Amino acid sequence: MTIPARGFVRRQSWKNIPVLWALLVSSIVCRRIIREFNPDVAVGTGGYVTGPVIRAAHRAGVPTLIHEQNRRPGLTTRWLSRIADVACVAFAETAGMLARPERVKTTGNPLDPAAGLRPDVVASAHGPPEFEVQNGRLIPG
Repeated sequence: MTIPARGFVRRQSWKNIPVLWALLVSSIVCRRIIREFNPDVAVGTGGYVTGPVIRAAHRAGVPTLIHEQNRRPGLTTRWLSRIADVACVAFAETAGMLARPERVKTTGNPLDPAAGLRPDVVASAHGPPEFEVQNGRLIPG
């Protein structure tokens, strides 16, 4: 199933009218996907298509987690940080740019062992990210 999401034009413009329509259709499609798939958790990694997916999961009572890999969070991540159960960030200073800093956990970026990086060394330096589920919600440890 395709999610017809589109990014906003940053200045006020008539070009955003089709974007609003795509957002409405995307919300309907995402609600259907969440209902049919019934996920245990929804994870968003930024970008405009993440918005309707995480919002639909949140409204359906599915625990949500977003991850911002950049130092400066994008518009969608900043908006979703208001409703996400947990917001993971790569850089500690990013936490102050998101809503609900008490739900932000600095986890760094995922590492690919094929790239020659040593995840065991990085994990020992930062400690593993800890989360627990309480009443169906992801809570940073």
